Amino acid sequence: MPTKIGPNKTSLYGGSIFQIIAIAAIGYCISAMISTHWKFDSGYRTIRLCIIFGGLLYWIIRYAPGFYSMPYWVSVDDDLKTMELKYLLGKPKLIRREHMVSYADKTVSIRTRSGTTTYSGLQICLNDDTKVLLSERNLEDCTYIGSMLNYWGIKKLESKEVNV
Repeated sequence: MPTKIGPNKTSLYGGSIFQIIAIAAIGYCISAMISTHWKFDSGYRTIRLCIIFGGLLYWIIRYAPGFYSMPYWVSVDDDLKTMELKYLLGKPKLIRREHMVSYADKTVSIRTRSGTTTYSGLQICLNDDTKVLLSERNLEDCTYIGSMLNYWGIKKLESKEVNV
């Protein structure tokens, strides 16, 4: 029977809600700019709309790819020795024991306005030279995954820090 590890609800729901609000605000900025008939005078309203529009567009371009590229659900099957990674919009990825070469403990550091937030996690190296990063930023708990990789006899490398 597979063990399912769910998402970090704060990161998943907070990021989803903020993206919906950001897309709605971008739509409002575009409609407000169009309603002024493209008269970009030096009024505060136009300058404010351009700043909000640019900031939200920057946020979506900067943070949305990372939000959608991280797996939010992991299903570990000890009987079949497989791990299935489920992404928010992408198709699930099934990783068999034979495809895993090594893993390492990782510390993911994220810069915020109030400082730096660190999350513990794992990086799994596959035999096709790809790496999969699993951290507590997007998952509830990574310790079970680490213990299963150790139980399966996958080589553990030394730890490193990843800056996001």
